[in-house]
Amino acid sequence: MNATNSSVSTGNPRMKFYCPLVVVTYETESDELIEQDNRLIGYNANVIRKALEDEVLRGETSDMAMHFYGSPALEEKLVSVRWDIEAVAGTVYGCIHVDLTEALTDDEKEELREWIRCQSSDGFGGGFEQRPIDTSIGEVYISFWHSSEKYFLLCDDEFEQHLLTQSKVPKETRKPDCPLIGQDGNVFNLMGIAARMLKQYGQDAAAMAMRARVMDSDSYGAALVIMGAYVNFTSVGGDSDEEFDEDQGMSMK
Repeated sequence: MNATNSSVSTGNPRMKFYCPLVVVTYETESDELIEQDNRLIGYNANVIRKALEDEVLRGETSDMAMHFYGSPALEEKLVSVRWDIEAVAGTVYGCIHVDLTEALTDDEKEELREWIRCQSSDGFGGGFEQRPIDTSIGEVYISFWHSSEKYFLLCDDEFEQHLLTQSKVPKETRKPDCPLIGQDGNVFNLMGIAARMLKQYGQDAAAMAMRARVMDSDSYGAALVIMGAYVNFTSVGGDSDEEFDEDQGMSMK
């Protein structure tokens, strides 16, 4: 993760803002939106990034910085603002990249934060969240904002502190990382690995509930979504942040 004001190739400062994502699918049989574990969209990162780029182009500009209206001083410092996603510690977050001509003052940072929040809820994000994205788990809708008290929009150093705080949560209540990517993709094998990991974290009840839900699921994709609600999918001996490749495993045997 780049620290605030780290250098880019032009020598100009860069910063990021992070936020939680809401990922939902539309279930035709029940006629309702179902929230999904956002870890699964990390396997479709390129598709989602293309959708984000297309959303910017719908505004007839090549960069969201061109839509900024605020204090002249901040407007002059903005070079580029780009909505993206980034996997960190097994979870996929919204990541807004900001390139600048020079570092922001504290007041300017708060002004920019508020503008990004408004764009995520009503502007850019308001349009983006209404457009379905075709992914390996079906059509999904992604929102960079929600009204829950758990929502945040944190710059680099604030987000690092947030992650440190989260790491102190007792493991009995924590969603564990589980090395499923690259394993034999047989659904029963994956279910067994996930269940054992949950039990290692003292979550025996969750392991039983997950098994029951997977056994009752009607497709391989649905089974993966259910497992993803209980564990973070990571690679065997690798990093949880890498993108998913269906040819590496995790395919029905």
